[in-house]
Amino acid sequence: MRLFPEMSRFKLELSDFLFFSIHIFLFIMLCSQSNNPRNVSRLKNAGLLRTSTIPIGFGKHSYSTWIILLPYLVFYLIFSCFLRIILPSNYGKFEQVMRIVFCLVFVLYYVGLALVVDLFVLIGLGILLGFLFCRKQLFIWLIFCGILGYSNDLLHSSLFQRHLFQHPIADLSSMFSLIYSAHYLSVLRAISVALTVAELYCQSPESFCHTELNNKSKTHGWNLLDVMEYTFYPYTFFIGPLTTFDDWLSHVWKRPSNRSLRIANLTGRIRLLTCHSILFRAGRLMCWYTFWSAILCLIYPNALMWYAESWHVPEDQSVMDSWRARGAIHFYFLHLLFYGIPAVFADLEQYLIGGDHSIPKDFQMVSCAERRPEVNTPSCVKSQPLPVSKTVQLCLVPAPPSCVYHIVLFSEMWRTFDRGLYGFILRHIYFPLRGAFNSDSNNPKFFRSIVGFASPFLFVLLFHSISQGNCVWAAFNLFQVASERTVKRLQQHSEFGAMLVQSWCLWIFSVLSSSLPK
Repeated sequence: MRLFPEMSRFKLELSDFLFFSIHIFLFIMLCSQSNNPRNVSRLKNAGLLRTSTIPIGFGKHSYSTWIILLPYLVFYLIFSCFLRIILPSNYGKFEQVMRIVFCLVFVLYYVGLALVVDLFVLIGLGILLGFLFCRKQLFIWLIFCGILGYSNDLLHSSLFQRHLFQHPIADLSSMFSLIYSAHYLSVLRAISVALTVAELYCQSPESFCHTELNNKSKTHGWNLLDVMEYTFYPYTFFIGPLTTFDDWLSHVWKRPSNRSLRIANLTGRIRLLTCHSILFRAGRLMCWYTFWSAILCLIYPNALMWYAESWHVPEDQSVMDSWRARGAIHFYFLHLLFYGIPAVFADLEQYLIGGDHSIPKDFQMVSCAERRPEVNTPSCVKSQPLPVSKTVQLCLVPAPPSCVYHIVLFSEMWRTFDRGLYGFILRHIYFPLRGAFNSDSNNPKFFRSIVGFASPFLFVLLFHSISQGNCVWAAFNLFQVASERTVKRLQQHSEFGAMLVQSWCLWIFSVLSSSLPK
């Protein structure tokens, strides 16, 4: 056995680091050494170079304020492990209550009462709707979609702002982006709670609120403590990644269903859980954090997005495209930290506390990462048995996003960037629409396929708020993913499709490779 099980990825990480370093270095050198005055002067006038006009503190609210909350995650990790050590095994409920109180005190201390009341209202509404509409889940979606549409107005309302900013402890003006994200994630958690409660109640209404396992239906029970701990889970509270309530219960009760395992496989929750693996991932994140923090002292990738109206923006399209590419890299690094650090903390807690979360022997793993040699597109290979090992565990938090320079298709971006949101869409939108009403007399298969394919894009559009720019973005992604599926079907059934696939990949690579300023 190798000392570091994930050392096979070290060469890939090193190549990414060298690529980003050389990429940024050449870009800065070309901007500063070019004889063309359109480069240096316009870049400085537009504020793209941080050292020229932009102070160090601008545009770092969601980045720096989240980083300073990391010591709290360390305290929670120590507190949770301490409770597991000192309390007997039959004190599980008391241990659960203490963890909830710890999280609740933290949220009250840092952001005040307004957000806590907001969370209690959302979760209470989710439980109530799960009771009332257990067999009419469409009403649950309609109500929460209305809440999503109203959320932006609620967060900017004078009543919410007045109660929020009366809290004297934290600088809430800089934490508002985190509060904004926490509210929207809480809406998704409330939706997940409502749909899961409705599903469990339909399966076994006579024992649906018990915490004992149901051997006949092979389901798990739940109680209010499970809901509260799921809502205030600190590692994913402010930014994410999102975990569905069904996955939470199956992980807590160590009884995952085949559907949960399938979604866990697609969201990267099945991974190595050893000391060497956790240390390797933690060191990887520390290196990337140090590297990108140093880069932010030299350039400001989001200058075109946030300050284009107040500064003279370069008219040269090559300059614009290159800076948009820097913004995409910056967006990736932010979410690598936002999603990667919670995953490391959650895996470390699971490793220290212990517990058997191994994969069942009969689980069939489907890998979408391998590529067929004859075509240059990702395609799922046939199911293969997952090698059973104690080091391969079912983890709670989804994996961090894939590197943007490793993604060549829009469908890959949707699958591998925000894996938590992708798992939510699969669990509560895509699979129910595609799998319900199996009878041929209900709805045609083609119609259900169209609805199941388009509904996730409409939901993500509503989640990001409906605007002209977001509508164009969602429509463009819908068209691209539909085109990929069409080409894939043609490739599977004709030689003409295989030729289209090769041309498609060449076009994608040409789009992703941004040109440097002349």
